[in-house]
Amino acid sequence: MASQSLVKSKYVEQKKLVQKYNSVGIDYFVEQAEIMLNELKSIRKYMEFNKFDNTIIHYAQENDLDMAKFIAYLHKEVYKGNYPYKEMMDPDYILENFLQSSKSVAGVYENKMKNKLCGCGIFQLEPENRLAYIRGLMILNEDRDYIDVKKIYIQHMYEAIKKNENCIDKIYGEVRTSHNIVQYLSESVGFVPHAILVNKDNFSGNGIFESDILAISYTKKCLNEKRYNKPEIHYALFDLYEYFKSIWNLSKAKFEKPKLNVDKSFTIKAEIESDKIKVKKTFDKYGYINYKLIHSPTRISMNFQVNGITKSAEKIKFNLLQHDGFISNYLIFASFILKLMELIKSDEINYFELYLPCIDANLQEIAMVLGCSVFGFAPAWHKLDNGKLVDCLICGKSKREIDLSRMKLTSQSKRLFELIKPFL
Repeated sequence: MASQSLVKSKYVEQKKLVQKYNSVGIDYFVEQAEIMLNELKSIRKYMEFNKFDNTIIHYAQENDLDMAKFIAYLHKEVYKGNYPYKEMMDPDYILENFLQSSKSVAGVYENKMKNKLCGCGIFQLEPENRLAYIRGLMILNEDRDYIDVKKIYIQHMYEAIKKNENCIDKIYGEVRTSHNIVQYLSESVGFVPHAILVNKDNFSGNGIFESDILAISYTKKCLNEKRYNKPEIHYALFDLYEYFKSIWNLSKAKFEKPKLNVDKSFTIKAEIESDKIKVKKTFDKYGYINYKLIHSPTRISMNFQVNGITKSAEKIKFNLLQHDGFISNYLIFASFILKLMELIKSDEINYFELYLPCIDANLQEIAMVLGCSVFGFAPAWHKLDNGKLVDCLICGKSKREIDLSRMKLTSQSKRLFELIKPFL
């Protein structure tokens, strides 16, 4: 009887994992989107006010300057001039970077009853990386009671995917934690919280920072056929990897205890190399500071962009990590981590994030010992020389302590936080 009970227990657990796997991802969403919309429409028609029928989506045409001006106006109005990404309040920037058919599917939303446009959302495309990014979903405050945000989220994303489904492997978005509405919406359409980007943003202009959730959705083909399925993971991160393995049905990883001893002697040598890194900066009209760090003896470089308002460094490009052969240069890797930490300590930056390919657990050890936090994990993210996509550990540092009282998380986001909390 005991053995039968154990078998039944394992069967139930496996069934739960299969159900979880089948209810996440792009394939799941595309199969279910029309059903979701029909069910939502049926529910809404019994409500006192039918937000579903009142919400109309219009897609911006290529080079439509009026639409560009409206989208820029929304970014300024909704955030009372405090939106930290100032380029999004420039109609010319929006016209050039989003209102081109190859670059995005941009939508504006109409409040039918008031006969007015009142919101927008952008499904940004990176065809060269087979990647899409959801950004700029916003509604004017006075129209929020009349607009069906769930309809927008489902319909806009579904129509954008169908239009570009042959060139998308994964979709991501950075979701605010000051409220959890969009977290719930994203999870309902197949996204999974993969990282908590600690104190990255400030949308209020009052010096109060908030964390973002990195939510990602994948195609099965991306994870089953295009992913490098032998990642090497630091043994201390076993639970984190196994969590995402259960959700996405990933292959087994190789868990390693690092052989490299990141001791005082190693750190002193890395500090000597870090002193050889020159920092060059240029400024653009939107308040961004473009950094280029160059290790003088080797000419190895790191480039990233810092937002002048949040002082957050992202889009880090590190040519030491661009090819499969990077794994032997531990000391130089450590020297750049130390330089980033130095920029944090000197108040030049408040935050940085680095997507570290999971090829060598020694690199993960260096990052963690030298002070990096672990924010999360992104499967199939970095392209190797052989074309395969290797998983990345999302690590970095925030100058500010995380304030849980200002975070509103879903149960999935809470589970992720518990997994990364020991490494923050």
